[in-house]
Amino acid sequence: MRRALPLFFATFLLTAAACSSANFDQANDDESDSADLDVNDLDGGDPKPDGGPGGDAGEDAAIDAHLDETAIDADVGGADADADIGTPDVPPVDAPFSCKGQPNGTACESSDSKRRICVGEGCVLSACGDRFVDTAAGEECDDGNDVAGDGCQPLTCKFSCHASKECDDGNTCILGRSCDASHVCTTGTHASSSVTCTPKSGGDGYCNGGSCASKSCGNHVVDPGEECDDGNTDPSDGCRNDCAFTCKAAADCDDHDACTGVETCRTSSHTCAKGSPLACSDGVACTSDKCVPATGCVFSFLDADGDGYAPASGCGISYKGGDCNDADPTMHPGATETCNAKDDNCDGATDEGIAKTTCGVGACGRIGSSCLASSCTAGAPVSESCNGVDDDCNGAIDNGVPISTCGIGQCARAGTTCFASSCTAGSPVSETCNGIDDDCNGAIDNGLAKSSCGVGLCARTGSSCFASSCTAGLPVSEVCNGLDDDCNGVNDNGLPM
Repeated sequence: MRRALPLFFATFLLTAAACSSANFDQANDDESDSADLDVNDLDGGDPKPDGGPGGDAGEDAAIDAHLDETAIDADVGGADADADIGTPDVPPVDAPFSCKGQPNGTACESSDSKRRICVGEGCVLSACGDRFVDTAAGEECDDGNDVAGDGCQPLTCKFSCHASKECDDGNTCILGRSCDASHVCTTGTHASSSVTCTPKSGGDGYCNGGSCASKSCGNHVVDPGEECDDGNTDPSDGCRNDCAFTCKAAADCDDHDACTGVETCRTSSHTCAKGSPLACSDGVACTSDKCVPATGCVFSFLDADGDGYAPASGCGISYKGGDCNDADPTMHPGATETCNAKDDNCDGATDEGIAKTTCGVGACGRIGSSCLASSCTAGAPVSESCNGVDDDCNGAIDNGVPISTCGIGQCARAGTTCFASSCTAGSPVSETCNGIDDDCNGAIDNGLAKSSCGVGLCARTGSSCFASSCTAGLPVSEVCNGLDDDCNGVNDNGLPM
């Protein structure tokens, strides 16, 4: 098992970037390199042939040593960059303002020259190994581990391969290696024993189980340049196909998977022993427990929407739980309830404490079933009638309905509305001859004497109290009748005595 490497911090070590560029170009100086040993057949480990002379164990050790020497304190809550594996991966709750509402990958404010991007509304250093592909920084991938050849190279975050020619490691005993769709070099097939090659010890050799063995390898005799010779092609039984020991130290058995435990080498038999698999469980409902081959146990905070709350309950004092919708960062305990048909504060109620909406005016006014405008339907308007209500729902009460009247004669008045109660009649007075119903009894100039005109036989009575309503009769010649025929006010005047 390779020493577990904290995911975020290995990426800061840019000075070691050159080490990863050769992960799939590490051709052996000769064709006997056993880099393509079939580790699936090993007993309890993955004895990498590059752990032997001329292999890559030195490179791995150099990288590990470099990481040990350059481990730094990262600005994540003051945790040591080389902290114990399994530290909960808790996203920032109080994110800088510049990242609020911004998509992941947006460049954010920085007080120094280092590139920072928004991830989960937090402004964090952009680094290879942070599991976010920052294409603006030249990354092609980022799987967050330090395993070379898995499709994404550590330290550089470049694809392990782009074309099949990049998978040719120079081993003539392995045929048909290609770059697959996931940018991983395929294992290829073993060349037949009829294929010749040059082993590390020099001289003539032949392909044996994917390795280049000397002509004498496989004859059950340990010849010069060989460490062993058991005459078979099982590379895990203590003697590899190139007549080198399967392992001489624990590093030769490292399967580069922290989850499988620490592999060891049985030095007496040169065989690998499996490690004890890690059991990853922190007992906290608000974290996901998983094992990452590159690092070991990782307890990640379950917070898909980055609002600082996990969907589970009973998270203890280290985490906040109770998120009723982990796909919506605006919904979590303590959020302010707004009118949106959502349970913003996750208390089990929707839009509580917010007044219900209203719609329509007058008789059409209604109250909705919630605060949402869509929950309210206004009533239908009808013809306006005198009832003090806006029946036609135009905002005016009793509009178009005649105003009430009261009283007669000079007492007649108009009300302020259509209601009779809004009208007060005037006060009656004594009748005078004016053609008006002064006493408001419905009769004009009632109780007044009619006018008269003319004298004698011309005397007449008018139709009203007005003098104009009276026309005197026509005078005639006076005759002896005791009357004033000529209407001059004298009876029988001018007649002989």
